Amino acid sequence: QDPLPDEAKDLRSLRGERSFENNCLICHSAELTTNQRMSPAQWQAEVAKMVGWGAPVPPDEQADLIEFLAARFAPSTPPSRPDRLTPRQVSD
Repeated sequence: QDPLPDEAKDLRSLRGERSFENNCLICHSAELTTNQRMSPAQWQAEVAKMVGWGAPVPPDEQADLIEFLAARFAPSTPPSRPDRLTPRQVSD
């Protein structure tokens, strides 16, 4: 039985998120990427640039990764809230 369109989309999103975790976070902090807001074309160019610089994203994962990044970190996505530290955390 073929998955429903929503199920297929969810699966692609999960694969994209896993690709992000396995391939992008080995060099970058999450915040470096998650603070970006780009269009699908910009994310595609960014992934191509990173692959060109040696990011180990397999070719069969790139479309899901780009789709994940474009959906999660689109220009219309509100900015991330900065992490807050307590005074105790600052003093430790």
